[in-house]
Amino acid sequence: MQTKHDLNLEEKRAIAAHAAGMIENGDVVFLDAGSTTGLIANYLTATDVTFVTNGLGHARALTRIGCRVVQLGGEVKPITEAVVGNVAIDMLRHFNFTKGFFGVNGISLKAGYTTPEINEAAVKTEAMHRCRSSYILADSAKFDTTATLTFAPLTDAVILTTVGPHTYSIYANETTIIEVKKL
Repeated sequence: MQTKHDLNLEEKRAIAAHAAGMIENGDVVFLDAGSTTGLIANYLTATDVTFVTNGLGHARALTRIGCRVVQLGGEVKPITEAVVGNVAIDMLRHFNFTKGFFGVNGISLKAGYTTPEINEAAVKTEAMHRCRSSYILADSAKFDTTATLTFAPLTDAVILTTVGPHTYSIYANETTIIEVKKL
């Protein structure tokens, strides 16, 4: 997990900072487990926000800075500390999120947004269905890559990325892409 966290760290920080700036007082935010989403707490300025997360580390970081946090229950994956399974999905069905920020392992025109693990895919799919606005946080390594399972089509979320149009222009016909400037 530390290796994944450190990969493209400058990009991830810029994306997380931009995402944090999109969070406003009064928001109810789903924060997906993942290395980029986990950095959002470092850049938050809004203070009256409710976060719901399936990331144990995310919940710890958010509570340390005084945020209101709901931790999903369920099975904890040992390496990523992501909470997954039917209990988490059942809990998600009670929420209506203003915004959701999601990690991704791959983005492709054919497969959409992908992840390698079936239980994580199920949580991502349910959470995304509960969001008014959904955002995929994607560093350059995620484009033109396909993991085992699709959790959403490209049209279901806006992509936040630091990569330029030369990389993502083929995706612009399918979804909105916000190019984030590096810090």
